[in-house]
Amino acid sequence: MDVCWSTVLFNVREASQELTGLVRDLELVEGGREPELDLNEGRLAVSLAHAYHHLNTAWRARGQASARYASISGYSAYHGIA
Repeated sequence: MDVCWSTVLFNVREASQELTGLVRDLELVEGGREPELDLNEGRLAVSLAHAYHHLNTAWRARGQASARYASISGYSAYHGIA
C-alpha cells in the first residue's frame, strides 16, 4: 500500500506541537509559576481536540494513496505534497 507519509508526518508534528504547548502550560500552572495563565476547561478541550484531529488524520492517511490526498483541492499545496 502506498502510505501518504508526508501527510502522516505533517499531522503527527502538528499534534506533537499542540501537546507540547499544552504540557508546558499545565506544568507552569501546576508548579505555581504562572498562576494567571489562562488555562481552563475550554482551552483544554480545544487543545485536545486539535491534537486528536491531527492524530486521527495521520491514522487514516496511512491507508490512503498519496494521490488521493493530492487530489483534494488545496490539500496538497498546504501540506507539501508534490
